[in-house]
Amino acid sequence: MADAAPWLGPEHEEFRRALRAVVERELAPHADEWEAAGIFPRETYGLMGKLGYLGLRYAPEYGGAGLDFWYTLILAQELVKCGSVGTAVSLLAHMEFALSVIDARGTPEQKREFLAPAIRGEKIASIGISEPGAGSDVGAVRTTARREGGDWVINGSKTFITNGTRADFVSLVARTGGPGSGAHARGCRARAPHRPLGLDMGAAAQDRDDACSIERLAMGLGLLQLGEFHRHDEQRARALQVREQRR
Repeated sequence: MADAAPWLGPEHEEFRRALRAVVERELAPHADEWEAAGIFPRETYGLMGKLGYLGLRYAPEYGGAGLDFWYTLILAQELVKCGSVGTAVSLLAHMEFALSVIDARGTPEQKREFLAPAIRGEKIASIGISEPGAGSDVGAVRTTARREGGDWVINGSKTFITNGTRADFVSLVARTGGPGSGAHARGCRARAPHRPLGLDMGAAAQDRDDACSIERLAMGLGLLQLGEFHRHDEQRARALQVREQRR
């Protein structure tokens, strides 16, 4: 098998075959239509959640499957085969980019409120890191989170926010102090969608800006923790690149 690798066992390949059948049946037939529309149906998240693909490596306690990271890499490889990279990236941004920080650092309450319904596909998640002039360099993030009473006030701008036009919550990186500190919160206003080069579809918000008040701030995220997230991010990106090169 062309996709076989020495670190993958029979159970991984069985998972790949089942997933490939879902992609060919449920996603691929609609790829051209979704690309032309610039978005895919919200119900797709519910379908993938029902089939168990949105929480592969998360704890069963919150609806996940508790599987190893190789399953996630296989998912990245197979999703892009649907013919719409935007669909693949949007689903991965939801299940991995946005949810991994909540899974790693969230409280049980936050996981029940955000992680569990996102794994089921009932809520759409987005990750807010990239900023105008800074890109995804977390060390250059300028968006701030300032405590006022029982809330946090977020002030700044974000760009290239996949799922940003319809997300139910955003895992947002902001500074709570000087260089090297950050915060995770939800909220803010989305401007017009932006289509990144090479991605005709994906509902990427151009900006999230203006001061907004965030109740019940989730948790602080240090740059070391975000670095851990980015290492997984790079692995997912390489999986997509390898798949594209083989096509």
